[in-house]
Amino acid sequence: MKKLYVLLLMVCAWTGAYSQGSGVHSTSQVHPGGHYGVYGSLLFNSGYLVTPRSSPTNNVYFTDGSAYSGASDGSHIDGYAEKAGNTAFTFPIGNGAKLRTAGISAPAAAANFKAAYWFENPNAATLPAGAPFPVSNLGTGVSAVSSLEYWDVDGALSVNLTLTWDAASNLSVLTSGTIANLVVVGYNTTTAKWESLGNAGGTTGALATTGTITANGVTPDNYAAFTFGTSAAATTPDLRPFTIMPNVTFSTTETVRPFTVRLRNMRTGTVASDLITVRVYKPTPSSVIALTGASAAEWTITNSGTYYTLTTNTDIPASPLGNSITATVSIASATPSGTYPLRVFIPDLSGGEVVADNVNNNLIIQVFKNM
Repeated sequence: MKKLYVLLLMVCAWTGAYSQGSGVHSTSQVHPGGHYGVYGSLLFNSGYLVTPRSSPTNNVYFTDGSAYSGASDGSHIDGYAEKAGNTAFTFPIGNGAKLRTAGISAPAAAANFKAAYWFENPNAATLPAGAPFPVSNLGTGVSAVSSLEYWDVDGALSVNLTLTWDAASNLSVLTSGTIANLVVVGYNTTTAKWESLGNAGGTTGALATTGTITANGVTPDNYAAFTFGTSAAATTPDLRPFTIMPNVTFSTTETVRPFTVRLRNMRTGTVASDLITVRVYKPTPSSVIALTGASAAEWTITNSGTYYTLTTNTDIPASPLGNSITATVSIASATPSGTYPLRVFIPDLSGGEVVADNVNNNLIIQVFKNM
């Protein structure tokens, strides 16, 4: 049977123009107000379908169940593609010189997703809405962001998002040659920062050539742009204590108060010789500090005289909540009235830290003995 081709030799300015069993043989443009819909199968042969990047809704629209083949550096969609339905899809998008697909897993329900690719510095971006996307605006857990390229992916449902790279992405430099450091990052316009979306879906290929990386559980509409980032190095942790004490006043009849010390940012994979160490100084010489809850099992506590030493070999994540030490402090009823310091201190080089850079490792709150 002879294949049927539609030769796209002119500007496609149609709304609702559909193609079945068609092929792309030369460069054509979809102008604002236009729409090129595909059902059945679209064959990329040579040339490009160019869509207006300033108007994402004027795109190449793949209906539910449609497909394509033959996408390459020499033939793809230069601009926006849109996909309908509830199946996984890889967008055949690029910049008119290279194919740089973005893929999504099957959403939980039928929905529309759109995607486009830019091979340019996010700092200089003018599109899509929300641009530019300064690569120096780094969220928690991100130490660097690519200044070479980015994608716009739109969709209201959570999916696993897959980005692709080639040698021009220069990821060996971005990640210092360690593929495990590579993460997908998304620019959150609310925080004006590139946030790490991780790499839980895994990576394929090699940094110096081509490959893919997948971030799981991404809702594209929460971000204005996506690209590659490097996870923050965790070899020089900066442990930070934060003390929470709802009631800091002691009386003769109320001599025991609960408090919580929250820690965050400790490298993973601690070993017995690199115990995490925390010192909690006594408000008064006769004060007693006791661990409560899960902390009693997670931490070892010893009375060092003027302070208690707490140690653990449990990793402390860099997440906002980190690890919480729950405890009580008592002040003897005979203690004179006055103000006393409850100090939490983390010694430099604790837990395998390789540089003495704990600039936030000391915190003092004041407690009061009223009677």
